[in-house]
Amino acid sequence: MKTLKVDKDGDLFDKHKELEIVEGGEEICQSIERTLTTRMGEWFLNTNFGLDHEHLANVKRLDLDLARSAIYEAIMQETRVSEVIDIILDPDYRKRVLKVSFKARADDGTTLESEVMLGA
Repeated sequence: MKTLKVDKDGDLFDKHKELEIVEGGEEICQSIERTLTTRMGEWFLNTNFGLDHEHLANVKRLDLDLARSAIYEAIMQETRVSEVIDIILDPDYRKRVLKVSFKARADDGTTLESEVMLGA
């Protein structure tokens, strides 16, 4: 599948004000990133899409096991992912952000790796 590239700031245009296309593993990673940065229930056309923030928000100390489970469930919403290999969570409690690094395997055997910053 091919789609427009979205950068880490959510922009479609590159520094030259041009659009880029992504495909393959990069496109699947981008799809997973969009899932992780969308709160479950936020998209009215599919209220089951996105990351369940119940265990990620409004807590003084993050329960890493519950957060990892929610992130796993969000990654597995991507139908082209057959396996989640690893999820690494790096919380910054002062800034109230969570860096999520993931490694997964696509149905075609491609290894997918990326990281996403989740804000409070």
